[in-house]
Amino acid sequence: MLKQFQRATWKIVDLVNSPRKTQKITRNAVASRVIFDQYLVAAGIVDARGFCAGSLAEMSMRVSGGKFLINPPGIPLSLLDEETLLFSGMEKIPQEEEQALVRHAAWHRHIYRSTTAAAVLLCQPRSLMAVLNRQQVPRRGILKDADALIERVKLIPEDGVSEERINKADEIWLIPFSGVLLWGKSPGQLIERVEVLESVCAIAALQD
Repeated sequence: MLKQFQRATWKIVDLVNSPRKTQKITRNAVASRVIFDQYLVAAGIVDARGFCAGSLAEMSMRVSGGKFLINPPGIPLSLLDEETLLFSGMEKIPQEEEQALVRHAAWHRHIYRSTTAAAVLLCQPRSLMAVLNRQQVPRRGILKDADALIERVKLIPEDGVSEERINKADEIWLIPFSGVLLWGKSPGQLIERVEVLESVCAIAALQD
């Protein structure tokens, strides 16, 4: 009942928020039902596994028409539905539209412009964030087959995120005060990578 009330409240807010409303006009033309369903299932998993701090997580998916689908600011992933999701262009957009998006929407835009990634995720898993707060990366030698993934992890300062720095290969960035930013072929792939890194950090914490 509470979730239904919260969703209804956000829909009312949405009706009077013109930038948000404008971005939803062409949703059926650029994203299929499959994309929406895939997004919402993944968002529910990220939330259920505790990989996001409140409403700070950001997740997007590439869609047609030079756009990407992304969550709105201030709404936990568990409360999202098809009508609350937004679209943004990969090229420069008007300032009022930018302000209606999540804080780091520009990072998603940089990644899609520079790579062939189909999905981008920014989240804050508890154990991984504890390591990040110490300006470290996950420890190697903890889990079998995890080291190859850890080798792709980079510690990047928040003011160092730029389009020029993005590699076309799938990468994983740990960004202080923001979380882990990663991109790849699908939301499911990104969730699996976060799970591995979070497990490594949790085990390492028990060993310390």
